[in-house]
Amino acid sequence: QLKPGYLARVTVRLGERPGVLLAPVSSVVGTRDARAVFVVRSGKAERHPVRIGQASGDVVEILEGLDVGDSVVVAGAENLRDGADIRIVPPIAAVVRTQ
Repeated sequence: QLKPGYLARVTVRLGERPGVLLAPVSSVVGTRDARAVFVVRSGKAERHPVRIGQASGDVVEILEGLDVGDSVVVAGAENLRDGADIRIVPPIAAVVRTQ
């Protein structure tokens, strides 16, 4: 039982939406009317316009513009141009674990 002055963190699940594509918020670039993500194809960045839905924390729902299995740029996307060369690097935590 909570007493005055106590704090609680509560998560309320409002519903589940199976089959929804999610992408990191950091991967979405552009303005409200022209959102896009960069997909990696053959070492190049391809700009794909997307329609986004609800956001929750650090992920956003992708309603149109991506397919399951697409690799999206999650860091530095705001500095990319269509056709730019891409070099994929492992996450920092993965590098630390292997040393």
